[in-house]
Amino acid sequence: MLHVHLDERSCLEVSLPKGQKSRVEHFASHLIGQRGVRCGRLVVIPASTEIDM
Repeated sequence: MLHVHLDERSCLEVSLPKGQKSRVEHFASHLIGQRGVRCGRLVVIPASTEIDM
């Protein structure tokens, strides 16, 4: 989790959840729908199960 103050009234929060896609989407939709959240977006990046060498 990353928390950065942008100005006196605004901050930026970045979360990097890992897990089943449907559960992460559910978490994101609830988080984005919270009162006071002005802008939110979920970016999904598939994780490889194999170790690249």
